[in-house]
Amino acid sequence: MIIDPKELRLMALDLGKIGYVPIFGEMNDQLEEIVIECILKLRSDNKKNATLLINSGGGFIISFAAMKTAMLESGVTYKGFVMGQACSAAFNLLQQCDERLAVRDARLMFHWGWQRIGNQE
Repeated sequence: MIIDPKELRLMALDLGKIGYVPIFGEMNDQLEEIVIECILKLRSDNKKNATLLINSGGGFIISFAAMKTAMLESGVTYKGFVMGQACSAAFNLLQQCDERLAVRDARLMFHWGWQRIGNQE
């Protein structure tokens, strides 16, 4: 990540005041904590709508699951806006949004189907 996590947290909380939640960089424990803090702040401020600003190549599915749960439990209506890329777990987060937008040359990538280990195929 180019931006320091402490700086990202401060920026995210400032953006949250006007209804934006940044999903920048790898979806990991640090980003998960920042995003959930922003979502909880939206909820405590009684915000009805928010926009996820997404530029992420994905990351850990556990982090995605925690962010998704926070979104669903918040009662906030989400719009997803892809500023660069939404790949893998970041694309899954975009799917949770009620409205989805992307810049013209955004990169979107999802995993299709299930993978199985073994010789059953």
